[in-house]
Amino acid sequence: MLIPLLISYHNRRLKEGNAAKIFFITPRLFVACFVLGILTGMDDYLYAFGVSYLPVSTSALLISSHLAFTAVFALVIVKHKFSPYSINSVVLLTVGAIILGLHTNGDRQYWCGFFMTIGAAALYGLVFPLVELTYIKAKQEITYSLVMEMQMVLSFFATAFCTLGMLVDNDFQVSFTLDQVFPSRDYYGISGQDVVLDSIGNQALDELFNPE
Repeated sequence: MLIPLLISYHNRRLKEGNAAKIFFITPRLFVACFVLGILTGMDDYLYAFGVSYLPVSTSALLISSHLAFTAVFALVIVKHKFSPYSINSVVLLTVGAIILGLHTNGDRQYWCGFFMTIGAAALYGLVFPLVELTYIKAKQEITYSLVMEMQMVLSFFATAFCTLGMLVDNDFQVSFTLDQVFPSRDYYGISGQDVVLDSIGNQALDELFNPE
C-alpha cells in the first residue's frame, strides 16, 4: 500500500507544491481503523482455526454465508434496504448452513470448526458495514489517498493482532516439512518450487482482491 500512497503524494506535490498534505487521516478515523483492524484480526483467527477442522467444501460454503451477514448488518447499521437478490442470498445461504449442520455426524472438533467458521463469516459481514459507517461519519471528503491510508492502518493492526497471537502460542517455533504442508504434491507431480511460486502468486492475487 505504500507504493500507491507515495505515488499519490508525489502527484499532489506536483500540483500543490509544499502545501500538499502528507496525511489525510484524522485521529478520529485512526481510532476507528484501529478498532476495525482488531476485528479483522479476530476474524482471521476464527477463520484459520475453523477451516483447519472442516473439509474444504464445508468451510467454503459456511464462509460464503458472510454475504448474508453483510446484508443483515448493512440493514441494521447503515440502513441499506433488502433487495430481492439479497433476500434470496440470505435464505439460500442460511438454509445451506442449516442443512450442513443437521446432516452430519461430526465430532466435537467438527462442531468447533463449524461454529468458529460461522463466527468468522458473521464478523466478516459486520466489518464491511462498519467500514461504510466510518466513511459516512468521517465528515471529510473521501479521497483515494484517504481510503488507502485507512486500509493501511486497518491492515497494520490486523497483522499486529495476528502476529501477537502467534507469538503467544509459539507458532513461529513450529517446524514442518513441505510434505506436511502439501502431502499430495508427489501424487500431482508438484515440486517444492511450484509450491513456493503458487503461494507467492496466491498472496499477490489475494492482495488485489482484498487489500485489507
